[in-house]
Amino acid sequence: MSNRRLTIPLLALALAPAACGGSGEPASTTTTVARAPAAKAPKIPPELLGTWSTTLREGDIPAQFALNNPFSVRISRDGGVDGAPAFAIADGKETIEGEVSTPVFDGDTLTLRQEGCFVDGVGYRFHDNVYRYALSGDTLRFTVVRNACKDRFAERVLTTRTFRRSS
Repeated sequence: MSNRRLTIPLLALALAPAACGGSGEPASTTTTVARAPAAKAPKIPPELLGTWSTTLREGDIPAQFALNNPFSVRISRDGGVDGAPAFAIADGKETIEGEVSTPVFDGDTLTLRQEGCFVDGVGYRFHDNVYRYALSGDTLRFTVVRNACKDRFAERVLTTRTFRRSS
């Protein structure tokens, strides 16, 4: 009885190529691979491109972070992950570790994709944080819409003072 159950499936497998039109000759096959459309680089309003600077005061940022003025924001068409646009926060002349994000602009709203948030004892966690911006001549101001970073560092740097175009 046991052999009979095994014989029928094996016989079906042996006959499958013949049922599919197998002639013993090599079959020509064409494999079509669907490709995902290339991701478009987020559009950055041209008037925001460049470097913006501000000077913070004692108490403007959480106490566990160094106050290394001037602070700046560099908004560029490239320099991000895989050559994507970049939104980088720097203190003095050095980009702050974890503070290079991909900016996505929608009207007066800016989403910083994968903004680095430092968590003591863990390292960095990454969140998509949302800000509003207002541009007036050579000054730029940010307000927070949603920020999931518990350290509040970038939020405080961006929202405490007005930035001035420096390049």
